[in-house]
Amino acid sequence: MKNYWYVLCKSSEISQKLTQYTFNNTKIVLFRNKSGLCKAFIDFCPHRGVPLSIGKLLNDEIICAYHGWHFDEYGKCKKIPALCEESKIQLKPISLLEKNDLIFISFSEDVNNNKKIPVDFDQYYHKFHLKYKISGELIDLLENFLDATHTPYIHNKIIRSNKIQQSIDAEIIRSDDMVKIIYRGEKKQFGLISKFFEKNRLYSEAVFEMPTNAEISYYCKKGLNIKIKVCLTPIKENEYNTHVFFIFKKNIINLIKFFLAWPFLYLAIKQDLKIIKQQFDNKSDFGDKSYIINPRCDLIRPHLHDLIINKNFSKKLRNSLQIKV
Repeated sequence: MKNYWYVLCKSSEISQKLTQYTFNNTKIVLFRNKSGLCKAFIDFCPHRGVPLSIGKLLNDEIICAYHGWHFDEYGKCKKIPALCEESKIQLKPISLLEKNDLIFISFSEDVNNNKKIPVDFDQYYHKFHLKYKISGELIDLLENFLDATHTPYIHNKIIRSNKIQQSIDAEIIRSDDMVKIIYRGEKKQFGLISKFFEKNRLYSEAVFEMPTNAEISYYCKKGLNIKIKVCLTPIKENEYNTHVFFIFKKNIINLIKFFLAWPFLYLAIKQDLKIIKQQFDNKSDFGDKSYIINPRCDLIRPHLHDLIINKNFSKKLRNSLQIKV
């Protein structure tokens, strides 16, 4: 999982003051120097272990709140007030990348070998970013977002209808550390969101990319209607910051449509959060239980398990079947 970039936060969240974040059980301190460049270190003073983030930033130097040790923007210890000589102590830096108004971080030892950043945008597209915290097992969270068969029930009349279901063709494409499901033959969904955004649907795609990224895209003859992308950034075990991006072509009509559809999009998110919490709480009460997985309708789950649990990155396949939604 190290050779990947993860979305940490919006660029606007980092300023010329010390700010703490937690990524994968590790506390990190971030700040901007006077030139506007973002810097990140493990939030741990090597002297007595207090958080550097509770100190202050002065002239691009972190000053520890406990004994006043100074660390420059490169992590080098520049001053120990109780000593006269210089120190060779060095803070541990964190690799980061700033692009598209986002901060990405990585624990990779060589970021040159990292996969591409998970969120990259064409300048001709609008991007709306929503962030919230969520608890649950990673596979359950990803499956919830990518699974089509729960939508007539959890999102009845918002996304699909449980009274007007359709049989659609699904093509599963698996390559390296990604799985894509292409849905064809579905007419316009019988939900309020489709009424705002869609004309005649040509096809839709549900895609999972390692390690924690997923997206759903809807296409018409003129191209993309809307893409919804989710990046899950681990905080600690079974707890994630969820970054949701709504992406669509830049024009005033689409912008108006989005704001009209937003209350229903937000309601769909709230519905998912509710069922995910109920699932997670119930699994906690019952302990480890085996799931029933039917590969003819549970299209994404076997691949999530194979990639995330089994680390089977090299498996490739192409398969077609039909489901009812």
